[in-house]
Amino acid sequence: MTSILRSSLYLLLFVSLAVFGQQPQDLAEQYFQRDAAVKKLPKTDRNTLRITDAYQSKKSGLWHVYLKQEHNGLEVFNTYASIHFSESFEMLRQDQNFVEQLVSKVNAREASISPEAAIKAVANNLRRNDPPGKLSISPSGVEQIQEWEGGDLAKDNIKLRLVYHFDENVDKVFLCWDISLRPKNSSDHWSIRVDASSGEILEQQNWTVYCKFDEGGGCSVNHKHTSKIEAIKAPSALASPSVPMAANDYFVFPLPLESPSHGNQAISNAPWLSATNASPLGWHDTGFNSYTSLTGNNCLAVEDRDGNDSGGYSPASGSLDFNFPLNATDQPNQYQDLAITNLFYWTNLMHDIWYQYGFDETSGNFQVNNFGKGGSGNDAVLSDAQDGADAGSQNNANFSAPPDGSSGRMQMFEWQTGAGYNMTVNSPASVAGSYITGAATFGAAVPSAPASISGSLVEISDGTANPTLACNAVVNGGVISGNVALIDRGTCQFVQKVINAQAAGAIACVICNNEPGAGVMGMNGTPSSTINIPSVMISYEDCQAIRATSNPNISLSDNGTITLDSDLDNGIIAHEYGHGISIRLTGGPSQAGCLFNEEQMGEGWSDWMGMVMTIEPGDAGTDLRGVGTYVQAQPTTGLGIRPARYSTDFGVNAYTYGDLCNGEVTVPHGVGFVWSTMLWDLTWALIDNYGFDSDVYNGTGGNNMAMELVTLGMKLQPCSPGFVDGRDAILLADQNLNGGANQCLIWQVFATRGLGFSADQGSSNDRCDGTEAFDLAPSCDDVILLSKTVDLAEFRPGDVITYNLTATN
Repeated sequence: MTSILRSSLYLLLFVSLAVFGQQPQDLAEQYFQRDAAVKKLPKTDRNTLRITDAYQSKKSGLWHVYLKQEHNGLEVFNTYASIHFSESFEMLRQDQNFVEQLVSKVNAREASISPEAAIKAVANNLRRNDPPGKLSISPSGVEQIQEWEGGDLAKDNIKLRLVYHFDENVDKVFLCWDISLRPKNSSDHWSIRVDASSGEILEQQNWTVYCKFDEGGGCSVNHKHTSKIEAIKAPSALASPSVPMAANDYFVFPLPLESPSHGNQAISNAPWLSATNASPLGWHDTGFNSYTSLTGNNCLAVEDRDGNDSGGYSPASGSLDFNFPLNATDQPNQYQDLAITNLFYWTNLMHDIWYQYGFDETSGNFQVNNFGKGGSGNDAVLSDAQDGADAGSQNNANFSAPPDGSSGRMQMFEWQTGAGYNMTVNSPASVAGSYITGAATFGAAVPSAPASISGSLVEISDGTANPTLACNAVVNGGVISGNVALIDRGTCQFVQKVINAQAAGAIACVICNNEPGAGVMGMNGTPSSTINIPSVMISYEDCQAIRATSNPNISLSDNGTITLDSDLDNGIIAHEYGHGISIRLTGGPSQAGCLFNEEQMGEGWSDWMGMVMTIEPGDAGTDLRGVGTYVQAQPTTGLGIRPARYSTDFGVNAYTYGDLCNGEVTVPHGVGFVWSTMLWDLTWALIDNYGFDSDVYNGTGGNNMAMELVTLGMKLQPCSPGFVDGRDAILLADQNLNGGANQCLIWQVFATRGLGFSADQGSSNDRCDGTEAFDLAPSCDDVILLSKTVDLAEFRPGDVITYNLTATN
């Protein structure tokens, strides 16, 4: 930043703070005294800054001010600054990417192409030939703000204004038409810059964040692990009974349940009473209107099976009782009322709970009525259940988050997946049930239901020192013949094991994983001879439980696909809403373009929010947490839709900062996964230190502390952050919320995952130019952090606790 830009920033900042009743003139004078070089800079670069947002965080007392450059009264896109002050106006942090010598780099003062021509350029770029409608709001102001009817092109009005666009690759500033539109037959919400001289598309950003899980989709798991699926006993089918309801009740999968796999429906009575500061009129009243449907100040929840975003069916109740039990045999269209209710309930929960940690009106939350508390209203979340947008779309969920004052939209889709429970243990009763398996890509297929292969599961022997590997000719063919062979993975190829079992008369093979965790979903190989029996793999844990019993009997049958609804996967709902939080908090609520760089961590914050919202008493950091296990028809400890499960156990999840460019981590979900891994470790380090508090609204446990630190950290980090930016913002948040009490704990967590003191993120636009490091900050070199938890109830007054520490080189 040049000296003049820094001085201009301070000048505008203090004018803004004065609006809030502050008088920091003395501080401003100090900065100007330090900046004597101001007089040496050209006058053309002075007073070029615009404050986009300025607010104070209630809990920390910190001031957050966000700015952009401007020229001729027009915003310069792709520039930003943020500056953060303590309650007493001590400067804590500043970041910026301003254009120096701005005036000399501007290409034009007036537009050469019309707004309609710019819209047509956008339509062509989106491969659409549909024309827009008529001009609906005439140009106004220097920005020539206007709206055009969507016509056949867009779902609603197309918004235009003039801006300047900074292209750092060529170090030039272009006059542009800034256009936002939502094309018909699409979930996209585009923000696009069109060169006002040439009609060229210079930049486009999609405000809709997707979580699609399919081949090549944004949530696709990394290829190294696509074959892995957690193989443990499947949850039993749930059928929740109808129960008597009192007024203001929701019969849902309540906090902290993640999904129907994690527990049964239950009544939640008037849940807004836990957060009257966030929802003072409850969930069904805006202060302007009250509703008996699932509509209110924070959310409008409807079905949108036709995908037209125009509002659909929503159940209504005069007493605000929404009692819709789930029958496990129903298809999603048969439990639509429950889906909409659960989506409404969890959308409001996210609003109310994260309000307590700083996502409030001034920081850009989603509300119709802000009750005079600041910020821009009229932007409640539009939550669409069982959405039918993007014809044929499944296995998806998304969130659109335009700037503060425009509604966020959440679209939840149905998920179709292979049931995966291809093996059923018929007896003994202690292990009876369905188990997820991975089938081979060779040999006969597992028969489709209702057909099945049944028989005793018999452990194979090839007569060697490791007889159950079946790498040699089978010696117990007498008991194998006519039954299913149980074989251990290892040493030789899958095909060789199955060939040997088939030769001994086996009718099928079940291969046990030879290490803790899931088996291989697609066992492959090239058989040297014909294989005409099916084979599957199960997890190590399942195998050990089954083989410990006497004469187990099993059946193998392909159960085909099942359809599940993401409206019942609370982790996914929280994840999608989390995008709205991270987008509004990073760079200020008036901006929606700060999380498009390659190393940004949006998917990570969202995964983490889904998990921290669903921690249950008794959970541990070493537990196996998959994302989206319910919609994937997996057990609660399944792999889900990420490269590995979240766990503080490096034997389960060993990902570090150095893995961002390992060829297997995708953008943006893989990058976010690594960040969320670090946040999950941090959460459990704080829980280990301060305990867990099930009061997610006002608790004082380590989980609450983590929620405070991460939320404030998002406000403190710069636009387009990288991992080091995010780490430093959390450290600064701890200094201001807790007096820095956890600095070394935070350093240890990040250092363990390669984001230590010497780590270098390089450019946040490039995930591959960072350098990982595992060292602590120098101030923590002499600090020893002990993970031993001591139960003081075990000791009496006068007892001495002694630790023996051994130093090693």
